[in-house]
Amino acid sequence: MAIWLLRAGRYGEHEAKFLADNRGYLTWGDYAEDVGKMMSKDDLKKSLLAHFQWKEAGRLIQNANQVWAFAHGFQIDDIAAMPSKFAPVIHFGRVAGPYQPNPTGPEPYFHYRDIEWKWRDVPRSKIDQDLLHSLGAFSTICRISRNDAENRIRKLLTQPVESLPEAFPADEIGPEDLTNLEESSLDQIRQRLYAKFAGHKMAVLVEEILKAQSYTVYRSPEGADKGVDLLACQGPLGFQEPRIAVQVKSQSSPVEHAVVQHLKGAMNDVGATHGLLIAWGGFKGSFEDERRKSFFRIRLWDSDKVIREMLAVYDQLPESIRAEIPLKRVWVLAEEAGGV
Repeated sequence: MAIWLLRAGRYGEHEAKFLADNRGYLTWGDYAEDVGKMMSKDDLKKSLLAHFQWKEAGRLIQNANQVWAFAHGFQIDDIAAMPSKFAPVIHFGRVAGPYQPNPTGPEPYFHYRDIEWKWRDVPRSKIDQDLLHSLGAFSTICRISRNDAENRIRKLLTQPVESLPEAFPADEIGPEDLTNLEESSLDQIRQRLYAKFAGHKMAVLVEEILKAQSYTVYRSPEGADKGVDLLACQGPLGFQEPRIAVQVKSQSSPVEHAVVQHLKGAMNDVGATHGLLIAWGGFKGSFEDERRKSFFRIRLWDSDKVIREMLAVYDQLPESIRAEIPLKRVWVLAEEAGGV
């Protein structure tokens, strides 16, 4: 039984549908041929070349391997891994059904498999770095097998997320791991930051990020914070709007929806016009509706957002912070993810 990487679009645009339908879709544009009836991969290659005549032949032949794997490689009880584009988590599911053609659409959902997404919102921080490198492959679909991946991931999925230990970090990214350098780099920074700034120190890090963004900031003493870790405001003396109440949750597992209600209460107590909820481990799925309802008052940051905000002002951070997370800028040639 295998582990398969299955991406839900370059921008995660199909992720919600995958999860809601308990399926995995092959989202290859308007290609609707029944791949299950094809006798060989050569038949599939010929079909793709005929359908996508304007596409580069070499790329289509490479894509054929992914299409064939979805239709003929996946087996019942295999595990599908879908990295989220919206949170620092990976969704895992059990392949529960055979390949199914769906020629009547809607586009691009002409091919699917039933997948029980049983293990949702597994924090990337709980997955060892070498496995994350493999799951960062540019391909839309590929088998993950290096470093005993199947046994290790299956063992990981037998444990409740809350009880999972922090992942074992890799010392460096080797040449063989340069599949998705951005994801790999973010994962390494995430693990380093958590090691250096877990607990109350996370509020210190956020304080310095906000200061670098020209906010005047008050930080509550360590201990009882009455629902507010930081207060931030614009202007030289901090009297201009927005007036922001900041709650920092440094735990590595996703937070429950009740946390945002506590923040709203704290905002009223201190007269804040806006709120910022930082949850290092991300948010439960129920937060999506909250994002919409509170869009004009509250922002939600997970570890990815914290890292990106830190990188944007890195040169302006105090030397003491930069010493804990030493970084250097590099340029690499951008590659496109697989897909027709």
